[in-house]
Amino acid sequence: MADAIQSAKEHFLTNWALTVEGDAKVRAPFDTGRLSSSITHDVTIGAEESSAVVGTNVFYGPCQEFGSKRHMPPSAPIEAWAQRHGIDSAGAEKIRWAIFAHGTKPHPYLIPAFEEANRSALPGFLGELEQELETAFS
Repeated sequence: MADAIQSAKEHFLTNWALTVEGDAKVRAPFDTGRLSSSITHDVTIGAEESSAVVGTNVFYGPCQEFGSKRHMPPSAPIEAWAQRHGIDSAGAEKIRWAIFAHGTKPHPYLIPAFEEANRSALPGFLGELEQELETAFS
C-alpha cells in the first residue's frame, strides 16, 4: 500500500508540474527561445515530504519574471539583441542607458502559469489523486 501512495503522489505532482511547465514555456518572453527551452521541472517523492519545482537555470530568468533594478548591462548582449531586432549600435547604446536609468519591466511567466494551473487543472488532478488513493486503500 505504501508503494501505491508514493505512486499516487508522484503521479499528482508530475502532472501538476508538467502543466505549470508547459504553460510557463508558452508565456515566457521569446527572443531566441533559450528561456522557454530552459524551463523544466523536478519532482521529489519522500516518505515524509514530497515536492515539485518548476523553473529555469538561465541567469536572466528572474529578471524577466520580476523586472530588474537600475543597472548598466554589458554591451555585448544588448548589441546582439538590438541586431536581431533591426536596431543599430546607437539605438543599442540608448537601450543600455535606459536600463541604467530605469531598470527593466517585469514579464511574468512562471507565477501566472502556477496560478493558472491551480485554478484550472488542480481540481482534476486532486480528483485523480483521490481515486488512486481510494483504490490503494480498498
